[in-house]
Amino acid sequence: GMRRAAATALRRASTATPPLTGCVALFRRPPSHEGPPPVPLPTERRRSSGLADADASHRAASAVAVSETASATKGNAFGRHRPFCSSSAPWSRSGSPLVPRGMDRAHAEAKRQPSRTAPVRNSQSDYVATRGLSREIIACITNDELLTLVVRHGPEMNPVHVATVWHRLGKLSRGIGTKEYSHGYEHSHIHSARLSSEEKKRHLREDMRMEILERLSEKFAEDFDAMNLTNVAWACAVLAYRPSGSILNRVGANMITKAQASLRSIADGDSDRASPSVQALTNSLWAFATLQHPMAPELAGVVAKATPRLMDQFDARLAGVGGAFNTQTVANQLWAYASIQHHPGNELMDAFAALVTQHVEDFNSQELSNAMWSYAALSHFPGDDFMRVVEIEMAKRVGSFTTQGATNNIVSVAHFQHSDVAARAGLHSFMSALDHESSLNQVKHYSAKGLALSIWGASVLGGFSSKFYRRLWEHCAEPSSDRSTLIPGLDRNGNFVRMLYQSHLLMKAVAPTLAESMPAPDWLHTVGKDAWHKQVSDTRPSSFQANFARHLTGMKVPHRQELVTEDRNLSLDVALDDYRIAFECDGPWHFSVNAGVGSLGSVPLSRNLVRDTLINASGWHVITVPWDDWTTHRDRGKGKEWIARSSNKYGVCDLSASDLTDAPK
Repeated sequence: GMRRAAATALRRASTATPPLTGCVALFRRPPSHEGPPPVPLPTERRRSSGLADADASHRAASAVAVSETASATKGNAFGRHRPFCSSSAPWSRSGSPLVPRGMDRAHAEAKRQPSRTAPVRNSQSDYVATRGLSREIIACITNDELLTLVVRHGPEMNPVHVATVWHRLGKLSRGIGTKEYSHGYEHSHIHSARLSSEEKKRHLREDMRMEILERLSEKFAEDFDAMNLTNVAWACAVLAYRPSGSILNRVGANMITKAQASLRSIADGDSDRASPSVQALTNSLWAFATLQHPMAPELAGVVAKATPRLMDQFDARLAGVGGAFNTQTVANQLWAYASIQHHPGNELMDAFAALVTQHVEDFNSQELSNAMWSYAALSHFPGDDFMRVVEIEMAKRVGSFTTQGATNNIVSVAHFQHSDVAARAGLHSFMSALDHESSLNQVKHYSAKGLALSIWGASVLGGFSSKFYRRLWEHCAEPSSDRSTLIPGLDRNGNFVRMLYQSHLLMKAVAPTLAESMPAPDWLHTVGKDAWHKQVSDTRPSSFQANFARHLTGMKVPHRQELVTEDRNLSLDVALDDYRIAFECDGPWHFSVNAGVGSLGSVPLSRNLVRDTLINASGWHVITVPWDDWTTHRDRGKGKEWIARSSNKYGVCDLSASDLTDAPK
């Protein structure tokens, strides 16, 4: 009799429709609307698929409670209250209990135990209070499941729940912990059986249920702790999602406030456990840099001040550990600074360079590539030791980089000159590794941008005779790599075409025999040449050049500014036609930003070497005018003397002349 009563109670409960409350009523589907079957939530799916063996004892106890109370109720199978259930109770989110398995076994156990009545509790509040909602969020494997939870339990969520939803959405967009489900939300809107990551992001941005999540985020913006703030910002960056309102502004402001409070506590010698960790600060900075948010520079300044004081927490062995200051933290922070062009200061950049040099084998390939690219993007010379160990390590892993990573490696290494003997040894290992079969086979997957950048980088590094260099040009000359892929769609400004043409000019200047046999696309000598000549003709003198030229005028030395050479391939800063001398005025952007004591400009970048090589090949003598050296002599009234000494071997003027002293300003 008890078995029949329980079965009747369960049948009635399964057909009952619970009242819609909270956010659910906003999205109630009209009865006449035909659509896909509802998506089972993780708990429902887990039990229906037989994966809930761990909850067998709880289901048995629930079945006993049902059987004892069903006979005394009418209309509602559970009277005024539902039976007690734990955080992982087998009751669906719609309010209808699932049929417990092992009913006979439960009834037999009930006979051997004294009868008890289910305690009177509110299952919803008990569920939230025992962290069941957090576990349910983490168990979701589709965006629809997550947003359904937000709709159903939005009024009951706390700041941790909201931040966890954001974090889970970001994880799912990256394919972490996902699994295709046959009748999910995505499949009700897309006919394809599988969705790409970008498609999922696009549909998520168009989902009106995200407005509820945004309102909840606005509500708890002041209550988020450092990790919650990081999770929200990180998810928005991963999803390329820009929420309406002031969510990101408030998240950024609160993170800056917490970081500044952490700085004060460190200065006072206090250890505040609530202060954001280095990884939390880095992930937030990475997110704002990825979104190119206006608050990114301000956040970068605070992070750059806090990180040097926490360098002792770095541990390369903690890869993959949440909250740890590890290799990923270093690489992500460097990438964020470079992507927004915010130099954090020599102290931090040099400290990171020392960490990479010491623990280079602990950095994975992506982290190593990002670190190298960041130093090149910020023009911060990391040191000869850094260059040597990183280039040798890249040579060992030549087949493990993505096409973008391989391109970044070549361009970044080519950004700095290799004047040290040890650094040149590392460069030799790097260039030799590019001729490995794995690297050669990867060339066919390069994009048009990747081809142009890699050819330019290999040209600057002098790899004209390598198999890799020839393979790059061969792929560039294929019909599929014609102007349709390089210009005008992708290369609207002509940057890549100009890089290819400059590489061609450099090859003709250094290795003319190889240049004749090297394949090149037909449009390079037409479209590429026109783009390069246009850039040369549009060059204008700088204030530095004008100041230098005034000193030549005072010395009565004939000269011309921005003289275009006969072949129209070069524009000379200050040219002395009678002596075939070209003074090239190199401002701060021609040098690394950190070299020298108290000044910039003692380590020239590779671009200077490329320019000087092309000018010399055109029959002109190059005299470089470093801005810091020139400024020092000019301010001392010795500008004319500097010009006379630098050009003395060409007989421009007499060093014994009495009028080499600069006139008063």
